[in-house]
Amino acid sequence: MTSKLKFLLLGMLLVLGLAACGNEKEDQQADTSKEDNAVTGETESTDEADEADDSDKAETNASLLNDKTIGFSLDEFKERFNENAKNNNLDMAIGDYEWKEYDETSELVTVEVYEDMDFNAMRVKDEEHVKMVHLEIDGAESRETAYALIQTMIESVDNEMTEADAKSIMAELKLDDVTVDGDGSERYYSKNGLIYLLMDDPDNWIEFGIANENDPDLDLE
Repeated sequence: MTSKLKFLLLGMLLVLGLAACGNEKEDQQADTSKEDNAVTGETESTDEADEADDSDKAETNASLLNDKTIGFSLDEFKERFNENAKNNNLDMAIGDYEWKEYDETSELVTVEVYEDMDFNAMRVKDEEHVKMVHLEIDGAESRETAYALIQTMIESVDNEMTEADAKSIMAELKLDDVTVDGDGSERYYSKNGLIYLLMDDPDNWIEFGIANENDPDLDLE
């Protein structure tokens, strides 16, 4: 991994300890804000669109549990990924893996799903759900195979994700035309509390990751 997503992946790990302090501070600020609103009698907007948006966010937050996970364990993702890979006629799979300590607060997994494709996952220690999943394709495979693998990753987010949903997300990331080569751009798309991150370089060098869009360690500036 040589592109920005590599540094994003590792950078998120490096600041895990600092993020915990930041979250505590945000919680204190939120409590203060609630107290202020109670004193002044201020209320949130009751606009129907805002209410619908708040409802969606509440549902998403419930499924993601917190802002440091993406709603599934690596075992759950592995099972869905391997099944979806078969359905998509891909001779690739996530095999046996071992969590390795990265630092005092985080662990990392790297698995070769094919000879030129590495799958990575990270988690906070003592968290069952993973923090981020990441794929690196080094350019040896065809654009069609790379797209099929990314689609398989998206389909494996949860059991409710359909093929049509995955293709819609790929279209948002401009991964809907295999004849168009990468241009070195970074693209991001958020949906249902998750953010899909893409580094699409020429010659089919691709990095693709999925994280929590509210993760305090995620810096896209």
